[in-house]
Amino acid sequence: MNRVLNWFLLFVVIMCSSCTASAANVIVPGGTELVGELVTPLNSKVAKKNDPVIFKLAQNLIINNAVILEKGTSGKAVVTRAHKATYFGQGGGIGFKPESIKTVNGVEIPLTFEVLKRGSAVNDANMVVATVGLGVFAAFFHGKNQTFPAGTRFKFFVEKDTDLGIDETDLSKHFYIIKEKRT
Repeated sequence: MNRVLNWFLLFVVIMCSSCTASAANVIVPGGTELVGELVTPLNSKVAKKNDPVIFKLAQNLIINNAVILEKGTSGKAVVTRAHKATYFGQGGGIGFKPESIKTVNGVEIPLTFEVLKRGSAVNDANMVVATVGLGVFAAFFHGKNQTFPAGTRFKFFVEKDTDLGIDETDLSKHFYIIKEKRT
């Protein structure tokens, strides 16, 4: 009986030691700032709410010396509102919202224009509405439509902590690792 108990205890010790030896998964922190460039040009004259918008990253996202998202990686956004310019000098307006971007290992990272800091939302004024003031002859003037050409840069944020589903020891299997410069 003692022999069976000893084998059981040895088994438990081996199993527990392998459990504690595993590393925690790598997390992309919520609030991480990213910079994007529009691939899809936007114009309030032709855009409609819920139209898809494609953007690409303007710079790498690096975590733990690993390039998690490479410059040029495409992401998804959507038009949230759009209205054409009208008479009376009323300018057109358009807004869009980044939705997500996918890593090379298939993890979708949720995105937003707002990040909470000290209990209040911070917005980088990425959704701009162009307006033209009203004057005496405003009824005879047509407002201008809002345009965001391809290549327009904007800042956005990772919406919430996102688990990449791999631990730090496996980063090099999926992502490019930046070697530290030696002096």
